[in-house]
This record gives sequence, C-alpha cells and structure tokens, in this order.
Amino acid sequence: LVNQSMGMISIQELLRWRVETFIFGGSDAVVSAEEKYTMSMYLALLMEKVWTSKSLSLKEKMAIMLQLDDDDLQQLVVEERERHKGAVAASVRKWMRDSGRKSVLLDSIAAWVTR
Repeated sequence: LVNQSMGMISIQELLRWRVETFIFGGSDAVVSAEEKYTMSMYLALLMEKVWTSKSLSLKEKMAIMLQLDDDDLQQLVVEERERHKGAVAASVRKWMRDSGRKSVLLDSIAAWVTR
C-alpha cells in the first residue's frame, strides 16, 4: 500500500510537466538548468502580465493564476491557423479514402450518426 501511494502523481502535474518539457526542453526532451530558468522567467512574466492587466478583475486574475494548466500553456505557445489546419485535414482525409486506409474515428462517428 505504501509503495502504491508513493507512486501516485497528480495527472494534472504530469500533463503540465510534459508540455513544459516539450516547449522548453528542446529536441533532447531534457530540461537543463538554463531551460528551467527560461521556463521560470516565462511563467513569471506571464503572471506579471496577468496581474498588471487593467482589463481583468481581481477574481479573474486569481482564477487564471490558480488554474493555469497544460492546455493553457500549449495554446499560448502553439500558433495554429484554423483554415490551414482544415485544408491539411481534408487533404489527409482524401488521401486516406483514395488509398483505402480507414479513419477509425470518422467511421465510428458515421456509424453513430446513422444509428
């Protein structure tokens, strides 16, 4: 029981660690002391921007600071163009259909919708 308890880790902490490693760890996926410092500075500057924002109430600022998670970090760092992403997805879907490959997700959705 003690062994099992010692092995427990918060899933939220694990997910945040994973995103931080991806963003700041570079291609070797190891966060060096310098990269850890860079990550700390990035998060500190982010919190400073939130705290000094004139457009947020105190409650909103506190909520952002307490609830910042892996999805938020990913959305802040990864820039995505929806139109471009949609075109790429449509192209891949067409290639999969033309080459006889199946999309399990699309097939599942189609089966569910036609029930």
